[in-house]
Amino acid sequence: MKRAQLAGLLEEQDDIVSVGRKLLRESFFEEYPLFLSGAGSEKTVSAIEVSDVRAQYERLIVGGNVVLAVSGDFCREELLPKIEQAFGEIAEGRVKKPSFTFREKSKGIDLQKKMDRQQVIVYQAFPGPGVLSEDFYVSEVADELFSGMSSNLFERVREERGLAYFVRSSRVIGLDAGMFYFYAGTNPDGYPGVLEELDREIMRVCEGNVTREELIRCQVRLKAGKRMGMQTNSSCASQAALNAAYGLPVNDWREYDKHIDQVTIADLKQFALKRLCSEKRVQVLIGAL
Repeated sequence: MKRAQLAGLLEEQDDIVSVGRKLLRESFFEEYPLFLSGAGSEKTVSAIEVSDVRAQYERLIVGGNVVLAVSGDFCREELLPKIEQAFGEIAEGRVKKPSFTFREKSKGIDLQKKMDRQQVIVYQAFPGPGVLSEDFYVSEVADELFSGMSSNLFERVREERGLAYFVRSSRVIGLDAGMFYFYAGTNPDGYPGVLEELDREIMRVCEGNVTREELIRCQVRLKAGKRMGMQTNSSCASQAALNAAYGLPVNDWREYDKHIDQVTIADLKQFALKRLCSEKRVQVLIGAL
């Protein structure tokens, strides 16, 4: 298992998108835990021993740190005794949650990394909200607004100007903090135009020039996607367990449509003004520079 994970990490070194995203996360988060992906790094994975896995298991799998969620057609009276029997031997105790503080950049950071590829990948990252942040649902709509083949950004960058073969936004999300970022794949001559269009699109949202039709399309796609993603018992149980672990109502996903419908053009404007400003930006260019 350890060899397989290391092989996957080594394979990523040949993928320009993965290499750039890793550099972006490290530069953006620095010592904050999200600087690493869930797969870890070659250094951290190589250092893991069986004793480390056993110690981590014993530390984490204790009664006060376990959430069990069940979804579907079941009899509570019959199921509870079976659960108690299956999990009754878990040790008692609680895990003290570590406290981390993410410090936003006081000035922008621009990085370039040469890689032997006939392309350039552009990244721009900004401080994003976490799951518990008040503007989390605004970020949901913002991510949908900037992504997809029907987005204004895609139309401008790829369809009208032919500058990139992909362009979109994405997020890395923690509990209290995250990263909202854009990325695009272009050629060595195209990246200045891509950067220009990213600035143009961010400014458009900062000025409140999102149309009502754009907003409604984003809301409809998000709500439909959420419903499709919650059609199985496993999805419902997984979401309920995560909500409980996050400290949210276990069935909070039932309020998703309401949260999304409450997002306005003014909210998107405020989000862009607060979050997507150049002095907080980390920009990474990687490829044939």
